Amino acid sequence: MHNIYFWLVKKTEADTSEEAKIVFKNFLEENWFTYEWFYSNWRADWFVIGGRWSWILKDLEEWTELFSQSDNRYRYNDLGESDDAMLLNKKLYDNIKKRYKELADSFSDDDILIVNTYDLEEYPLDEMPEKDSNGDTLVDNYYIIVVDYHS
Repeated sequence: MHNIYFWLVKKTEADTSEEAKIVFKNFLEENWFTYEWFYSNWRADWFVIGGRWSWILKDLEEWTELFSQSDNRYRYNDLGESDDAMLLNKKLYDNIKKRYKELADSFSDDDILIVNTYDLEEYPLDEMPEKDSNGDTLVDNYYIIVVDYHS
């Protein structure tokens, strides 16, 4: 089964969204996301950045119909497409919070999760806080990455 997951990477760890994807991918591989270590059991047997959910961040940011632009993508590039990781700006943050129910209904899942690699907090997307555990705001200080993982 394919699942959607969002991850945050702090800007101090990456200068660009492309670098953020590499930091994220290395983090998951080093912490055995697909093996028994990071979680008490394997979260996934494989994952890809973007994948089936490629373009979802752009759809959320632009407030277009969800998945309206996703049909023209090659969905399994190792690091996804250029907009499968974006700086979490105020508009995107607000739209994610406002459109959470629509997003959850699209996936038939009430618990779409987001993880912050800075402090390893995991929480439902609709409960995404304004600040990290260090008191830094998420907006303009983090990249958000969409992940397709198979379990």
